Amino acid sequence: MRSNILGLTVLLMILIIGCKKADNVTEPNSTQGEWKLVREAQSTGYFNGLCFADQSSGWAVGDSGRILHTNDGGNSWYDQESGTTVSLKCVYFAKTQKGWVGGANDSIGMTTNGGVTWIWQHPAGESRRTFMAMSFIDEHRGWVVDNYSGILHTEDGGVTWTPQ
Repeated sequence: MRSNILGLTVLLMILIIGCKKADNVTEPNSTQGEWKLVREAQSTGYFNGLCFADQSSGWAVGDSGRILHTNDGGNSWYDQESGTTVSLKCVYFAKTQKGWVGGANDSIGMTTNGGVTWIWQHPAGESRRTFMAMSFIDEHRGWVVDNYSGILHTEDGGVTWTPQ
């Protein structure tokens, strides 16, 4: 019994010494990385995607075709008319004027004027698919994935989409 207590004491000391705070770890800087609420959540719907084209211009997309835009780094947000009521899941802007959104009912939207107007298309394929995520390497070449394990690719800025 005495050897068990001694063994546990030694083990506890090893754990305490081994878990001491590392000397090279810095404390968080309270002036960096703070989160602040800039818009209250609304009672209906969710936002599903977010993209910033630069430090100032960003877009959030969500249910019922909701698109919010900021041009002051997220301090204030305003609604943009999407022209659709489908749930939007993903958004990507290659530049502040050129961007794409993807969502339910096989819908991909494209804007060339910062989201003032959107052109909608429904690529050939499963009509019930939802586009879940998208990424571009420049303003011409990009990919979008859907909930049916499909991947579509564009080489012309989203004018046409081909399966991969």
